[in-house]
Amino acid sequence: MASRLSAAPDWVVGDTGRSPLACNWLAAGTQRTALAPEIPTPPRPIRLGIAHFQRDSGDYYQYLFQQTLGRKSLIFANNRTETEVVIANLRQLAADAGQPNYYHVHHGSVAADLRSRAERAMQGESPAVTAATLTLEMGIDLGRLERVLQIDAPTSVASWLQRLGRTGRRGTPAEMRFACTEPELLGEEPLPAHLPWQLLQAIAAIQLYLEDRWVEPFPQPRYPFSLLYQQTLSILAAQGEHSPADLARAVLNLPSFSAITADDFRQLLHHWLALDHLQQTERGNLILGLTGEKIVRHYHFYAVFANRSDYTVWYGHQELGCIAIPPTVGLQFALSGRYWRVAEVDRGRQRLFVQPATTSGHIAWRGSGGSAIHDRILARLRQVLQEQTRYPYLTQTAQKRLQAARQFAQRWSLTQEPLFDLERPQTYALLPWLGTPAFDTLTQVLATWGKDLLAVRSVRAVSPYYLILRTAKRTDGEALRAGLRELGQQELSNDDLAAALPEIPLLEKYDEFIPESLRRRAYAGDRLALPSVLATLRQWRAAALDPPSS
Repeated sequence: MASRLSAAPDWVVGDTGRSPLACNWLAAGTQRTALAPEIPTPPRPIRLGIAHFQRDSGDYYQYLFQQTLGRKSLIFANNRTETEVVIANLRQLAADAGQPNYYHVHHGSVAADLRSRAERAMQGESPAVTAATLTLEMGIDLGRLERVLQIDAPTSVASWLQRLGRTGRRGTPAEMRFACTEPELLGEEPLPAHLPWQLLQAIAAIQLYLEDRWVEPFPQPRYPFSLLYQQTLSILAAQGEHSPADLARAVLNLPSFSAITADDFRQLLHHWLALDHLQQTERGNLILGLTGEKIVRHYHFYAVFANRSDYTVWYGHQELGCIAIPPTVGLQFALSGRYWRVAEVDRGRQRLFVQPATTSGHIAWRGSGGSAIHDRILARLRQVLQEQTRYPYLTQTAQKRLQAARQFAQRWSLTQEPLFDLERPQTYALLPWLGTPAFDTLTQVLATWGKDLLAVRSVRAVSPYYLILRTAKRTDGEALRAGLRELGQQELSNDDLAAALPEIPLLEKYDEFIPESLRRRAYAGDRLALPSVLATLRQWRAAALDPPSS
């Protein structure tokens, strides 16, 4: 028996859809093994559907209302704003139809009591509808969930699979419906804005899994300095003083920090000593400094995500949640699925006191702009426009919109030509068909080096779909095309671009405690994709950069 146990793997992971990647991550830096069990499961019926609507149209909210009426349903959105607006509209439709109010909102800015109320409602037997962000994507057992709806396209294949998996757990088919929207076109939009990007992206994400069972790989940053800060202070808080050498061995031997050198760590220690996050004893050992102790003792210290200095929102004695930027008295906003009017702002205690409102308003939240979208999704999206495949999960309206988009793309050669002259003088559209990291890198290249190399005056990005460029008056389209071809031949690196940026954003929780030189290296190594951008520019043949014929 002992020999059998000794031959067993050290870890066993469940079926994540990315089991080999999970096993490699668990066993990283060790001599141990990790295995994923192959558990045979009977095929599970899946029902998918994609509908398409004009944004904020009556048909859109009526569709969501009818699809969830009398059912236990989850509505997933890609941001908190959308959850609030959807539930506020569904509550109004229910009131107009004389239906009960069983609608809830669940996201990180909703008060814990209201989130718990939503969770209890979803676990019960009665109909309940909750609009959520990723807070309900996994973890909590929601019982006999009948239907999942996704507002617009998911940002990843992994996300829509996780959300689909919330249904069909009690012997019923897994069911997920997408409600993809686009704003009403007024006739003055640039050429690429005429494509239904959310509809196309939803199709691309579904097809990547149905055809290839492809799921995004786990992101593995090379320079997680923020995590290194947290781990270093955690060790000192738990184990007491360490010599610098012992502390380096305890931290740098962890697989996550394999690319961080002893010199990097030495620089960090000196920096944290200067900040009083660490102190050095008479024997030369390291302990927490007074400032460091305050940070470690705060209950937010061990959380992965950054804290926000939000304002809590109160209606009488009930806490509703929080928003990041306080509106002025009299303005209105949505929170916890209802609209509110600001009655009083207590800036000292960071509190807002509100009264119910009957009309809509703005949502005051900060955000990072969403998750990164992989290159393969953009490549498959491009293929959706090029092929003539009929996807059986599209509604008739969605199928007609897709066909119109394909005809529009063919007419203007949108999938072949990257650069387009727009009707406005010195204004151009650029469609690079790159995922978020490479797209954002191209945006920074054009904003940083474009002024000198390409005479670019301004760059407006609709990430990761297209860019709108304005050039100096002396520059025509042919000069811009030539400049792009020349840029593709440059021998430049991520480090070159990071060094040229005027500042590096604070992206991770403890980035403010990392020296700028190391933050630039981390930004270059983990956020930029300049080699991919330059390779793409080199692939654009001279003919492909000529303006399309009308």
